[in-house]
Amino acid sequence: MKRMKKLIAAASAAVMLASANIVPVSAANSTRYIFVKGDVNNDGAVTMNDYNALYRYYCGFDVPGVTDISADVNKDGQITYKDVKYLYDIFRGGKNTQVMFMENSKNNYTLVYGDETFNISFSPDIDSNGKYHENWHIKDSYRITDYDDMKYICQILKDEHPIHNTDNTYVRSVKSMANEWQIHNDSYFGNENATDPVGVNIRNRAQSVDIDSDQAWFYSN
Repeated sequence: MKRMKKLIAAASAAVMLASANIVPVSAANSTRYIFVKGDVNNDGAVTMNDYNALYRYYCGFDVPGVTDISADVNKDGQITYKDVKYLYDIFRGGKNTQVMFMENSKNNYTLVYGDETFNISFSPDIDSNGKYHENWHIKDSYRITDYDDMKYICQILKDEHPIHNTDNTYVRSVKSMANEWQIHNDSYFGNENATDPVGVNIRNRAQSVDIDSDQAWFYSN
């Protein structure tokens, strides 16, 4: 408990410095904000209130505005002390690449990553035989090259709409989603022989990744 009090005190002292690196968000009527990194209590701004709310939520209290998705600040799929530490690092000025994910219209999304904006869409198709053909399409995905950030974003996508295999018996892991993205990037940045798990060359579609229900990708963990 003494250590936590010290962390909170240090974060309070750092918040004025860190605020220059964090962009508060005001929700627009036509936009559904799904995830804003650091906005744990979903009030449209990243402040010390989020830090306090996260710590209380981590301790098992019901906290207004806080959800499992917003509390998973480090996007590892769990709510642990690591999230508290991650948010503390944001206030210290680290891990401060802005990440916002919002839905503009049904199944059409915008990702803000640092100073860049990406268009993302989700296709929830199920054919006449009941087979799933779900797909996350990230336009110009090659512009994000940090693998950890790819996993971070893939967890956000999975939280919103997990990708099922065609028989709806498995859900794609974040790692397999990020691996597919990485293979596309490898191809785009020079590996002309990059292939998907069944050996099909992907150079001609490497600029933008489609994370879909293709069975083969489920086993690329």
